[in-house]
Amino acid sequence: DYVQSLTISPPLPFDRLRVLDGCLPLLRFLDVCDCELGPAGASMLAPLVRGCPLVMLNLKSNFVTDEGLRILLPDLIARTSLRFVNLGWNELADVRLLVQLFHQAPHIVSADVRWNSFNFSDRRALGELATTRTPPIKLQLL
Repeated sequence: DYVQSLTISPPLPFDRLRVLDGCLPLLRFLDVCDCELGPAGASMLAPLVRGCPLVMLNLKSNFVTDEGLRILLPDLIARTSLRFVNLGWNELADVRLLVQLFHQAPHIVSADVRWNSFNFSDRRALGELATTRTPPIKLQLL
């Protein structure tokens, strides 16, 4: 039997992420909340995202920042099984990264991007994207 759901709680043992890489071929739900990954942790998480048929990725409150999202972006776009991503509380400020993600990953149908560093016009741009994209995406913005 393979693991289909994995929750990682703080403190995150970065050295153990390498052990998980390639060992979870059926992992569909990955919940990594409040682990303060930062960009370095995002780069260690990228191979795991790349190698699993994830449906849900919860990265809430990890201080991934724009740098970490840039690292994860190709894998999030390529992971066509991914339907939901939570990027809330990650100190994201470059709304263009999210626009790129949601335009190039139509398989993502729901996302939480609350409590980042977006201004009003950024949130408005994301709201417009949510309603005009085909297929539409359900975004939690506030």
